[in-house]
Amino acid sequence: MRTTLIQKTTEFIDHAIKELDKKELYKKDLFELFHRHHFHHSWDDSRNDISVEQTRELILELEAMAIKSKDNEDSQPKSSDEVDPRYPVYSEIVEVIPIYKDGVSLERHKPIVNPSQIPRLLYLLKIPRYHEGMDIENHNNCGYHFHYGKINSKSNILERTNLLLTFNPIDSEPKEKEKAQENQPPLYFEYHAEGKTKLVDVESIGKNKRHPIYLVCLEIGKKRGLLNFKRPSKESRVFFDSQCLSV
Repeated sequence: MRTTLIQKTTEFIDHAIKELDKKELYKKDLFELFHRHHFHHSWDDSRNDISVEQTRELILELEAMAIKSKDNEDSQPKSSDEVDPRYPVYSEIVEVIPIYKDGVSLERHKPIVNPSQIPRLLYLLKIPRYHEGMDIENHNNCGYHFHYGKINSKSNILERTNLLLTFNPIDSEPKEKEKAQENQPPLYFEYHAEGKTKLVDVESIGKNKRHPIYLVCLEIGKKRGLLNFKRPSKESRVFFDSQCLSV
């Protein structure tokens, strides 16, 4: 499985360094290391120049600096493994599935470190760590999801687009057995660009293409557990709904 960092992680670390810089708590060599790795090139370029493990070590070093902040001396941040949308995560490509000339890649965003490992840093950045009733894998920032793409006829490689597909875990709660076949959850889409992706207008994808894409995603989703999928964002819309066969 291939793993890559995503832009939110860069933004998280950059924000942390700037806040620690204000309090004169950061180490200059660490600051320069991060910027040399991540800001020498634009985000559109490959992010394979620093590993997930190196990023984890960097975040834990920032946590050690944040502990020294006087603002944290009288505070007792809650220890939780809840993930906020601004939290540093990485993308893991699980598998790529061709669908004729199109295809989808099953991906998953996973936390680089557990929130309970960096409570002082999260307190410093004013990032909440606890929301009643929300599961870490079902948070909007984490969980399985698909990226729609086109199969390159020459290289036979999936070229990702900015179209993200996912199921809503709330729609996937167990139904009565006799109605299970009638209550297949809809597949949602949203535009989500990370790195180099081709732009695609969802309206250009007709029902004749959406239906097989939906069936493939549904089969894979059930194998992985629909409750483990990334929640659709507020901007998302239905890509395909087997109940009405219209979008």
